[in-house]
Amino acid sequence: MKKEELNLKQIEQKAYRVSFQDGLVEIMLGILLIGLGATFGSVLYVFAIFIPIFLFPRFIEVIRKRYTYPRIGYAKLPMDDPKKTAKGIFGYTAVVLALWVICFLLFSKVKDAAAYKRWSPALMGVLLVGGFLYAHGKSGNIRYIVFAVLAVVSGLLFSIMNFESYNGLIINFFVMGGIFIVTGSTLFILFLYKHPKPAEEV
Repeated sequence: MKKEELNLKQIEQKAYRVSFQDGLVEIMLGILLIGLGATFGSVLYVFAIFIPIFLFPRFIEVIRKRYTYPRIGYAKLPMDDPKKTAKGIFGYTAVVLALWVICFLLFSKVKDAAAYKRWSPALMGVLLVGGFLYAHGKSGNIRYIVFAVLAVVSGLLFSIMNFESYNGLIINFFVMGGIFIVTGSTLFILFLYKHPKPAEEV
């Protein structure tokens, strides 16, 4: 990588770190996971997946216009190609699911429904890793690596505990969601404290 490209990459990562230091993304992710846990197994589960995808970005933008931008200013960050992003998401998910099935072929029975239910929290953790690695690549923030490790450890823990049916997955949704809400809220409070709103000029 050329020095100019490296410098541009560092500048872009710094811009993303500054823009996402308010913790709002973590709060919304926590709400999403808790919503998935609360609606799992019902018709509302589909809505809990797709509605936040369309509403949360607008909701975050409204909050940032009120609390974030007046404190640190506004910068329009370069957006990735939506088609490329979608391909990346579906590609990562397909690879994880394929490896998931291969593991069952090697170490268990493919038709063993109980095994799928037991290890579903681990699958959830690995799927979350893709998003955290993407966020780390964009921002360079080490906390997303910590989130990735936490997601895997939590998923494995709730899988090993061998809850009945999908209870381990549901509890994992709530636990991870709670962690992200607490983390995001803490970051938001620290952000408001670190960047007091400038006094309005008369």
